Amino acid sequence: MSNVQIRNGRVIFTTLLPSTNPCEFGGSGWLMELDTASGARLDSSVFDLNGDKNFGTLDEVVATFDVNGDGQIDSKDKVPTSGKKSKVGIIPQPAILSSVGSEYKYTSGSTGSIETTTENPGPGEIGRQSWRQLQ
Repeated sequence: MSNVQIRNGRVIFTTLLPSTNPCEFGGSGWLMELDTASGARLDSSVFDLNGDKNFGTLDEVVATFDVNGDGQIDSKDKVPTSGKKSKVGIIPQPAILSSVGSEYKYTSGSTGSIETTTENPGPGEIGRQSWRQLQ
């Protein structure tokens, strides 16, 4: 749906899920963040799902696995999330604001509302970055 953004070793993008009724307006989408090197889920919680301004195991979700491929759930594990479903409909590329200890992603949805997502900014640096080129 949107242009991909790369920040702090993460690839950030949104998805588009149109309404299941072709005559109906709207749909939904997801804000996704994956590891740039592997394309896999990140090792730690990115989204502050419970709103406590901390990023840890309380922001993880239970994932079920069918290891044998027989349609039966073989195991359940708590894992960090790779995406967050939009609460404001179809969303474009997010606007990103960084602060010390948190990062905020703003998405304007097809419902006319704006959703704010609080995230762990990761290992990147905040503020002006510069370098000196050596010949």
